[in-house]
Amino acid sequence: MSRKRQPSPADLEAQADAILAKQQRTLARQLEMMREMEASTAALTKAHEELIRPRNDPAYIKALEARETDRTIIANEVTTIHHIVEHGRSRAMIAFAHDKNRPKVIETIEAMGRHLEARVIRHEDPQDQTVAADYTQVKEPRHAFGREKRSLPRK
Repeated sequence: MSRKRQPSPADLEAQADAILAKQQRTLARQLEMMREMEASTAALTKAHEELIRPRNDPAYIKALEARETDRTIIANEVTTIHHIVEHGRSRAMIAFAHDKNRPKVIETIEAMGRHLEARVIRHEDPQDQTVAADYTQVKEPRHAFGREKRSLPRK
């Protein structure tokens, strides 16, 4: 049987140096990864602080005030919301506090459309007699002006 040769002290020293160099490289990689992690954590912390910090941008504040105004208009004018299901389709019907005041209802509906970011589609009442006043009236022809059947007699 052959005996295993005992490593020389120089060989043992070389092995120890190789092991130490490998551990040094591993530690350097881990240190670099920790630095990258710290940098990304700092970036995330900074982004989080920017998101939760109050914004003093005038356009942003103006938009917030407009949304609050719309919300107030809606809250003051809407009394009930009905959920209606017909043939499997859902619809909503909104009842207003002043349902006869058409300009106020239109203002409320437009505010609701802005607030909900939804399109507003208006359907006019076909039985409404006041709508006819908005149409242009038929004018008498110019040649017939002053020649009505019951005009004043000439002297």
